[in-house]
Amino acid sequence: MTGEQKGKSASVPMSRRQLGALAGAAGLGAVVPASQAAESNRSDPPRVYYSPEISEAALFRIVDRLISDAGAKGKTGIKVHSSEANINLPLFLALRRHLPGSDFYETTWLDYDPAQTPKLASEIEATLRRLGLKDEPINILNRLPGSKTVPIRGGRHLKSIEVPSELLKYGVLVDLLNFKSPGFSGFVGHVKNLGIAYVTSCGKQAVHQPGYPKDPPFYERLEDAAKGVADAARGHIVYVTILSDYRCEDIGSVKARNGRLGILGSLDPVAADQASVDLIYDGKLTIAQMNALPMARKLKTGLYQLECAERIRFGSRTYRVMKL
Repeated sequence: MTGEQKGKSASVPMSRRQLGALAGAAGLGAVVPASQAAESNRSDPPRVYYSPEISEAALFRIVDRLISDAGAKGKTGIKVHSSEANINLPLFLALRRHLPGSDFYETTWLDYDPAQTPKLASEIEATLRRLGLKDEPINILNRLPGSKTVPIRGGRHLKSIEVPSELLKYGVLVDLLNFKSPGFSGFVGHVKNLGIAYVTSCGKQAVHQPGYPKDPPFYERLEDAAKGVADAARGHIVYVTILSDYRCEDIGSVKARNGRLGILGSLDPVAADQASVDLIYDGKLTIAQMNALPMARKLKTGLYQLECAERIRFGSRTYRVMKL
């Protein structure tokens, strides 16, 4: 068992065996050994909080702990997906009530005509309301003009990315998502959110490129953009994943676990995504084994996202699990 409980009686460090007995997820261990990572640059792995229970109380515990750990204060926003707001909707609505003065935020899709952005923003808001947000406060971040170009340190293809100015006005950003697979990026986690959903239409164009190729450079640009956004929002953003409604494919003889696996949260988006993958595949794939898969399989499953993060030293694929 690793970690300390001093002053944190509500969080319990867990071993693989203990977590496996609790959630049938023996693979999500207290610490993924650093020796499995090709380029671990963390001597103190980030924490990933975990609850096998998908409930309002569990969500509140994880979000509150993350916001406290981050020391974030001020105007609070909760990320919502424009076409999937009805998934776990009661939890999203409950969290907004739990965080006084908070609103939901989203951006528009890729739009090649800026003049059409306000109309598209209104259409997205209308869709969100039809899906159940009704009278909830919603901020479509790029409805109004205004953007900021943020640097990408260590990017392989992109050196900067454009984000809506509205994004950086929040004191607390809760990147709350329902893990999704399959998807264009293999799986939809926090890296995908950061690199696509948080950038302007120009930013989306830079990441996707004409023709929307789903090739290694796309994943590399996605990771570049995600790192730029994460760095710009550092200290203000927390990452929370609900694993409840997805269908991952098996990888060789390793079976994917689908169903209601719980809630994960971290201040590190890469650690949160890696922990989700480890939970789904029962920890039976080491980082080295994931990296050694054929490129076509890594692209299809989205695992190349995690490898790209490792290469540009974005986040950490090693982490410490704390049960909340």
